[in-house]
Parts: sequence; structure tokens; C-alpha cells
Amino acid sequence: MSTDVTKAPLDGQQATDARKVSETERPHVGEGLGVFRGLLLMLLFYLAIGVLGWFGWNALRHLHIH
Repeated sequence: MSTDVTKAPLDGQQATDARKVSETERPHVGEGLGVFRGLLLMLLFYLAIGVLGWFGWNALRHLHIH
């Protein structure tokens, strides 16, 4: 965290400092995509674990019946 914004600006620096602050505070476009990819990977991981558990359960039931 920077404290540069809280310093009192000089006469000629007020407009240029405001422009610098607005350029550095742009939203990060890649963050939302990273969160989406993380959620998608988590969903695929849970789906794979669920499918393996389901097949394992059915295989055990099949062996127990026969």
C-alpha cells in the first residue's frame, strides 16, 4: 500500500498525479478468468472423484452379489 496519494500535491502536479493514479488503479482483466479456470478445474476434479467412487461402489456391489 502506498501513501503517495495522501501527500498534498504542488500547484502544477495536481493534474498529472490524478492521471497517474487513474492509470494504476485499472481493474485487472485476468483475475476473473483465473477464478473461472480455478472453479472449472475444481468442478472437474470433484466430478472425477465422484465418478471413480461410483464405479468403485458398483464394482464392490457386483463382486458381493456374485
